[in-house]
Amino acid sequence: MAGRETALHCILRATVVHPMRPITKLLLLVVVAFIVYLIWPRNPDIKNFDPSVLAGLDVKTWVAEKRGKSFDALKARFKIYSSQYKFPPVASFRIAQTDAAGIEALGKSFPKVEGEAPEPMEENRAILAFTQKFVTIKKQVGGDFDPDALAREEVSWRSREHSGAPDTEVAQPIARIFAAIYGGDPADFDVVAQDIAAARALIFSENVPQDVTDPVQTAQDYLREALTLLKEIAQQAPSAEPQEE
Repeated sequence: MAGRETALHCILRATVVHPMRPITKLLLLVVVAFIVYLIWPRNPDIKNFDPSVLAGLDVKTWVAEKRGKSFDALKARFKIYSSQYKFPPVASFRIAQTDAAGIEALGKSFPKVEGEAPEPMEENRAILAFTQKFVTIKKQVGGDFDPDALAREEVSWRSREHSGAPDTEVAQPIARIFAAIYGGDPADFDVVAQDIAAARALIFSENVPQDVTDPVQTAQDYLREALTLLKEIAQQAPSAEPQEE
């Protein structure tokens, strides 16, 4: 009898549900909060960003790229899409990740010796990554543009920038990208695109004008003005109609 009681006590002790420890409760709350953050509905909006904040984030991304700090660039890029364009976190991360992959592959494709042709395999990888980026953007904004065509435009302007082409030439593909996403004619975005190209040149060019004492701040000022104009143009453009899946 005593043996059976001892065995029963062991079973009861083994089946008792212990109350959660405070640290376990805290971890559970953190997990639940994170899941809610991920799945909470968003209303993507690429027309109502804050030009000052967006300019700061963009320049932060460029400076990180220039210094080879890929993780810092990824974080800033994620924040651009999640905080300024109101994209869901998963979509924002995917855009940031594919953009980084495209930039890295394109950098590897550039000729090491002047006059050589770009490395085709790496250039194709860049096009594929940028295409995936624009596919995600298209799903979020309901656009009717061709992601592959915009990916090739991105490769075009980045290649022109790398080769030291004038800002006006770098700006042409950028203007076409804006026109495809926001609607309108590329000519509507010429000034915006040229100002963006000029701002980037202050960060990426080796020949910064001597009268520019603080290239980062000057680039941010240029970009803020460009984005303010972009916002005005975008808000006047008709909204794109979502495509059927």
